[in-house]
Amino acid sequence: MSYLVKKEVVASCLERLRQRKTHEHFAGYLCLLYRSAENGDTKNIQPSFPEFFEKFYRVPGCPAGYPYIKPFISKPPTLNNIWLNSNVAGSYAKSSIRSTFNEVVSVGSSGYSLKRNHSKMALKHLLYSVPLNVFDLAIFLYRDFPLVGDTVTIEDVVSIFAVEFGYESPEGERDSDFETLFTEERPDILNGELLESV
Repeated sequence: MSYLVKKEVVASCLERLRQRKTHEHFAGYLCLLYRSAENGDTKNIQPSFPEFFEKFYRVPGCPAGYPYIKPFISKPPTLNNIWLNSNVAGSYAKSSIRSTFNEVVSVGSSGYSLKRNHSKMALKHLLYSVPLNVFDLAIFLYRDFPLVGDTVTIEDVVSIFAVEFGYESPEGERDSDFETLFTEERPDILNGELLESV
């Protein structure tokens, strides 16, 4: 059987992500973590920001020229800050990166590198010292990816996120960076029927 998280659950998670204050460049930080987990190295990362944004942030029905939704915003949510334009690579070019992102990431001629203690720096500068709810994040990111199995649960979505972003070992142990950045408090909406077969 294949399952997706119900649309109303995804919508609720997205709303909570946008209600809290998160620096917009947290999206790019996640991209670097994803590529770092693939390559097994936090130095000289060669990300493809457009590919990552296509995979995780594109939604149907977006305005022309603004294909990506913005789950992370540092100002109160409005219709004016819900969409991101297609030039995501330009947003993370060395000439465009602002000092906040530079607290977490260094950019050189050979690529991007996550700084020492980057998770603590990300908590301070990108999450404004308030850990992010990992259920909200994982459900939003993996909203279009089917879960396959007979006994899948919403915790499986969090585990997939933790593995693919380098926070969980093959043995199922999560590292200290995960504990630094995320809270695992279950939102109330996760107490009902969450998955639907596809």
